[in-house]
Amino acid sequence: MPWPLIGAAAGVLVILAIVIGTASALSGGGEKKDESDKPAAAASEKPSATPTPAEAESAATEVITARNNPEFAALLKTGDTCDEANLDFATRRAVS
Repeated sequence: MPWPLIGAAAGVLVILAIVIGTASALSGGGEKKDESDKPAAAASEKPSATPTPAEAESAATEVITARNNPEFAALLKTGDTCDEANLDFATRRAVS
Protein backbone atom coordinates (compact mmCIF):
# COMPACT_ATOMS: atom_id res chain seq x y z
CA MET A 1 0.00 0.00 0.00
CA PRO A 2 1.30 3.49 -0.84
CA TRP A 3 0.69 5.05 2.58
CA PRO A 4 2.19 8.44 1.72
CA LEU A 5 -0.22 8.73 -1.22
CA ILE A 6 -3.21 7.80 0.96
CA GLY A 7 -2.07 10.27 3.64
CA ALA A 8 -1.71 13.07 1.07
CA ALA A 9 -5.17 12.35 -0.33
CA ALA A 10 -6.66 12.38 3.17
CA GLY A 11 -4.93 15.69 3.90
CA VAL A 12 -6.31 17.23 0.72
CA LEU A 13 -9.81 16.05 1.63
CA VAL A 14 -9.51 17.55 5.13
CA ILE A 15 -8.34 20.90 3.73
CA LEU A 16 -11.15 20.84 1.15
CA ALA A 17 -13.71 20.13 3.88
CA ILE A 18 -12.37 23.05 5.96
CA VAL A 19 -12.53 25.43 3.00
CA ILE A 20 -16.08 24.37 2.10
CA GLY A 21 -17.21 24.60 5.73
CA THR A 22 -15.73 28.08 6.14
CA ALA A 23 -17.27 29.31 2.89
CA SER A 24 -20.62 27.87 3.91
CA ALA A 25 -20.49 29.50 7.34
CA LEU A 26 -19.55 32.89 5.90
CA SER A 27 -22.27 32.80 3.26
CA GLY A 28 -25.04 31.93 5.70
CA GLY A 29 -24.99 28.20 5.16
CA GLY A 30 -26.60 28.41 1.75
CA GLU A 31 -30.04 28.86 3.31
CA LYS A 32 -32.28 31.35 1.60
CA LYS A 33 -34.52 33.52 3.68
CA ASP A 34 -38.16 32.90 2.90
CA GLU A 35 -40.16 35.91 1.92
CA SER A 36 -42.96 34.42 3.98
CA ASP A 37 -40.92 35.01 7.15
CA LYS A 38 -41.42 38.75 6.76
CA PRO A 39 -44.71 40.13 8.01
CA ALA A 40 -46.95 41.09 5.14
CA ALA A 41 -48.13 44.68 5.11
CA ALA A 42 -51.86 45.08 5.00
CA ALA A 43 -53.19 46.45 1.74
CA SER A 44 -55.16 49.11 3.57
CA GLU A 45 -52.13 50.50 5.41
CA LYS A 46 -50.89 53.82 4.13
CA PRO A 47 -47.23 54.76 4.36
CA SER A 48 -46.32 56.92 7.31
CA ALA A 49 -46.14 60.65 6.67
CA THR A 50 -43.23 61.04 9.08
CA PRO A 51 -39.85 60.42 7.49
CA THR A 52 -37.65 57.62 8.75
CA PRO A 53 -34.37 58.63 10.46
CA ALA A 54 -32.43 57.78 7.30
CA GLU A 55 -34.69 59.98 5.19
CA ALA A 56 -34.46 62.84 7.67
CA GLU A 57 -30.67 62.57 7.77
CA SER A 58 -30.32 62.51 3.99
CA ALA A 59 -32.62 65.52 3.69
CA ALA A 60 -30.52 67.41 6.25
CA THR A 61 -27.25 66.51 4.54
CA GLU A 62 -26.08 69.22 2.18
CA VAL A 63 -23.75 68.39 -0.66
CA ILE A 64 -21.01 70.99 -0.87
CA THR A 65 -19.89 71.95 -4.35
CA ALA A 66 -17.97 74.85 -5.80
CA ARG A 67 -21.24 76.15 -7.24
CA ASN A 68 -23.16 76.33 -3.97
CA ASN A 69 -20.32 77.29 -1.60
CA PRO A 70 -17.96 80.14 -2.55
CA GLU A 71 -15.58 79.37 0.32
CA PHE A 72 -15.16 75.81 -0.97
CA ALA A 73 -14.63 77.12 -4.51
CA ALA A 74 -11.82 79.35 -3.21
CA LEU A 75 -10.16 76.36 -1.52
CA LEU A 76 -10.27 74.41 -4.76
CA LYS A 77 -8.59 77.23 -6.64
CA THR A 78 -5.62 77.40 -4.25
CA GLY A 79 -4.42 73.92 -5.22
CA ASP A 80 -2.63 73.36 -1.91
CA THR A 81 -4.36 70.40 -0.25
CA CYS A 82 -2.25 70.63 2.93
CA ASP A 83 -3.11 74.22 3.70
CA GLU A 84 -4.47 75.18 7.13
CA ALA A 85 -7.47 76.78 5.42
CA ASN A 86 -8.63 73.31 4.37
CA LEU A 87 -8.51 72.07 7.97
CA ASP A 88 -10.34 75.16 9.21
CA PHE A 89 -13.04 74.77 6.56
CA ALA A 90 -13.52 71.06 7.32
CA THR A 91 -13.67 71.68 11.04
CA ARG A 92 -16.30 74.40 10.68
CA ARG A 93 -18.40 72.23 8.32
CA ALA A 94 -18.19 69.19 10.63
CA VAL A 95 -19.42 71.17 13.62
CA SER A 96 -22.35 72.79 11.85
